[in-house]
Amino acid sequence: MSAAPAVFPTPGPAVRGTGPGPRPRHLRLVRPGEPVPELPLPDLSRPWGRPGEVPEESAPPLHPVAQQRARAGARRAGRLTRRGRLALTLGTTTVAVALVTALAVGLLGPAGAAQHPQTVVVQPGQTLSQVAAEELAELPLDRAVVEIQLANRLSTSQVAAGQKLVIPEP
Repeated sequence: MSAAPAVFPTPGPAVRGTGPGPRPRHLRLVRPGEPVPELPLPDLSRPWGRPGEVPEESAPPLHPVAQQRARAGARRAGRLTRRGRLALTLGTTTVAVALVTALAVGLLGPAGAAQHPQTVVVQPGQTLSQVAAEELAELPLDRAVVEIQLANRLSTSQVAAGQKLVIPEP
């Protein structure tokens, strides 16, 4: 046995226990062979429900409180709740602290860094090993060469006459 649902108004109380009156529309099972009452279909030729297309004469009147709220909503586009204000304040504060920290680190530089690094100009015929031996005498030669290469972002030990090299702190 199959049953088809149908929607149509039935008489009865509007809300259970509130007394006589028409019941709102609800689903009701219809047995096979039982006639389904015909309901009026909505007029689909008129595009009601779209903004600005509801005719004034067909629009139901609004309750005075609803009219007041609609006017208030037209005046102010958005309204921040307490949680929204808190989120906005925390987000702004976080961004401000991050910017101040970034500026402080950028202006001051990392801790312990020399304000003006020592530079050396390579003379004609001078090699990177000779510069390392002269400028970083307290380090082993291979370590001094690597330190100068890292400080100057050199991929080889080749240097040219007149090239400026930054000498790192030992």
